[in-house]
Amino acid sequence: MTVEQAAHAILLNCLRQIEGNREQVAGAQSPESVHQMRVGLRRLRSALDLFSDVIRPGSRLSRELEWLGNELGPARDWDVLGTHLPQNDELRPLRKAVRSHARQMRSAAGSAVSSRRFESLLHALHNFIDTAAWRKSANDAQVKGLARAAPKFADDALKRARKRVERRGGKLKGGTARVRHRLRIAMKKLRYATEFFEGFENRKRARQALKGMSALQDELGWINDAAVADGLLQHFHQTDPQLDQQAGFARGYLAAELEGRVLRLERTWKATSKAALAH
Repeated sequence: MTVEQAAHAILLNCLRQIEGNREQVAGAQSPESVHQMRVGLRRLRSALDLFSDVIRPGSRLSRELEWLGNELGPARDWDVLGTHLPQNDELRPLRKAVRSHARQMRSAAGSAVSSRRFESLLHALHNFIDTAAWRKSANDAQVKGLARAAPKFADDALKRARKRVERRGGKLKGGTARVRHRLRIAMKKLRYATEFFEGFENRKRARQALKGMSALQDELGWINDAAVADGLLQHFHQTDPQLDQQAGFARGYLAAELEGRVLRLERTWKATSKAALAH
């Protein structure tokens, strides 16, 4: 298999994940479908980044992918906030308000994927992938790169991704929120690359690595969710003073939980990074 053949298969798989959730996202009833479409979009953008030396989607397509991410993000963020709130009876009005906002955001996401703009995006993606449109602007070096053996390309890409994660993880102890954010992004890209290229790797080792990554991503994901939730809860300070006190309590609860999670993340890194970076 060549690099171009591998890229075609991976990009098409990501596109199918986006398309496969369209109907339910359009119906604005399924938080999980919004999440899965968003994952498909992130996988697609990660794949384009992975193959960026040989495949260029162009600025217009990149902008439209960013637009879709911006349309899906708020729905997912408000849904996740609802799962992180304490279950105290006193916070029932706040939870109700959060669910209401989540429904509004899912409705907005549904409108986006029901639009002509989304239809045009799907058409552009199919054209880009099905016709290998990247060849139109490819230079000689890129054409040569597309013809490389995919296993060798995968090996090189995974080595770079592992080194990036190892370098950023080394700064974790006592690190800032930005350090954790950069590690989370690097870990996510490594996980996607490992999944994309699993067929070229030792399957047992790849699955062990994915298991190690899963534990780290769970902690990093919760920490990121808490940061996003804090920002969303501040929304009530300006828009609904009656809920401001409840939102303040929830922010304090999440802040206290965050401290413990940050300490746990450092322990999880020590316990699982060796498996996660195995090759």
